[in-house]
Amino acid sequence: MSTTITPQGQIFGRAEGATFIPEMWSTEIFRYRMEQLILAKYVKRIAFNGGVGDYVRMPKISRLGVNNKLPKSPVTYQAVTEGKWDMRVDTYREASFMIEDILEIQSNVNLRAEYTRELGHAMARDIDNLILGMRAAFVNVNVGGSSHINVSTPLSDAEILTAIELMDIRRIPRQGRVLIVSPSQHADLIASASKFVQSEFIGDADNRPMLSGVVGQVYGVPVVVTDNMTVNGTNNFSNGDQDIAPGPSPGMTGSMYYPTQFDITAPASLPVGKWTAMLTTPDALAMAMVKMPSVETDRDIDYQATKVVTTQIYGIKPYREDGCILISTQ
Repeated sequence: MSTTITPQGQIFGRAEGATFIPEMWSTEIFRYRMEQLILAKYVKRIAFNGGVGDYVRMPKISRLGVNNKLPKSPVTYQAVTEGKWDMRVDTYREASFMIEDILEIQSNVNLRAEYTRELGHAMARDIDNLILGMRAAFVNVNVGGSSHINVSTPLSDAEILTAIELMDIRRIPRQGRVLIVSPSQHADLIASASKFVQSEFIGDADNRPMLSGVVGQVYGVPVVVTDNMTVNGTNNFSNGDQDIAPGPSPGMTGSMYYPTQFDITAPASLPVGKWTAMLTTPDALAMAMVKMPSVETDRDIDYQATKVVTTQIYGIKPYREDGCILISTQ
């Protein structure tokens, strides 16, 4: 016959300890994530409250014309049948880890602080990588000229001028334009672009190029460099340091960072073996963040370990299809 033993006193569990860990971790992860978000600063942000799979719907506003006003005659009212722009908010990401008690006890490193920082960085890389993956949505766009400048030489003045000219032809506002390049293309600019001026000579709005990503200007356009932009490949992209085989880089078919939504032009893979920069504007891509990174912790009594999970929910889609010019170089 078994005897039931009722524990005495109070149990210190998740509810009692909630103020010690989750909120603090959430705050730190959010801070580290914001420090590392570079490309998200250059897309259109849409305020949205909803859940996974919900839609963001916005009307498309057409340009109106101007008519002659004739004496003693009424004005000519204009009526345009407007369309709408839809975006699914269905990108649901997680980053997580579990630390056994013995490791945390015996380690001379503050594991909580180190992994908290890395969770924030992982969430930031995820968003920047999807923005880079969206380059594939512009490969086949042709409005007044192809949106993809593809050459077999290093990045130079010629490609940049062609991209700027095409934006002017499309009447894309000059304000807000930015050239996003890889570290390799940044080196090309320093070596060969005659009009490139490094940020140490012109200064930066925040005087923090490492955080803003802005490294200079070329023909009046701010230049942003990100080391998340790798050479395009089918098996050279590592999602963190997980012990798994590398996969396709962002913007390549089969990558987890490849466009799944478009309105007019279907996406296409970036050219293999090349670096693909983007001259873009804030209206080229739109992003809705439904769930900021949040943290949940739990105890696993079987493993005698602490489990930590952070998640975020968002959506990214082309908003103005003619608002981005790609430049693929060697």
